[in-house]
Amino acid sequence: MLRVANCPSQELALTNAAFVSPSDSDFVPYAELGDLVLFTRPHPEVEPGQIALNGVQRKLLRVSTGDTVRVEPFTPPTTQFNAAGMTLELEFTKLRTATDLNAAGRHEQVRTQLFIPSTTHTQSL
Repeated sequence: MLRVANCPSQELALTNAAFVSPSDSDFVPYAELGDLVLFTRPHPEVEPGQIALNGVQRKLLRVSTGDTVRVEPFTPPTTQFNAAGMTLELEFTKLRTATDLNAAGRHEQVRTQLFIPSTTHTQSL
């Protein structure tokens, strides 16, 4: 069980990663919280026993800062497996100008957080 905290900074909140204390490295690089598997990274400003989530993650999990949540380390299967289906929902978290909206350029950033390296996937933008 970990206590929910805010992301260490607004900039990190936009990365879509969850953050844990370096001493809680069992939860890196993926942690399972309820029905969600989140990409996690250690951060020195997160206290031991905490998981720092952004507002969208807290909303999806229906938790608030200070709540305690069950967190389990998530290890992807070591052998090849096929995902039957996946739902990916993208939501803008702040107002951007038209020049900032480059979906094709965001693909690599999203891919490295959601997919295990060397996996095969298809996409359409």
